[in-house]
Amino acid sequence: MWSLGLRPAFAHRWTGEVFFDPDAPVHLSRAVPREYWLETDAEGDLRRLDPAIEQGFVFPEHPDEFYTREDAAAMLRKRERGSWPSVWFS
Repeated sequence: MWSLGLRPAFAHRWTGEVFFDPDAPVHLSRAVPREYWLETDAEGDLRRLDPAIEQGFVFPEHPDEFYTREDAAAMLRKRERGSWPSVWFS
């Protein structure tokens, strides 16, 4: 989704909170506050995340606007069909 300008993010389905690490090239658990980590291993690494946390994407300029994977895929399809302004995807 980098070609769209989107970056990996997480959102809490019920609260609407969005968690975004601008330096992360992929979805990394460090972006999610530990209060949503339900289980860790002996080294403190994440084993189980709150099921209300969803992976998705944000535009870095608008980190509070969360897009699900399905949303991002739809954007990519629209871009490929040429139905979105190219200025959005510079």
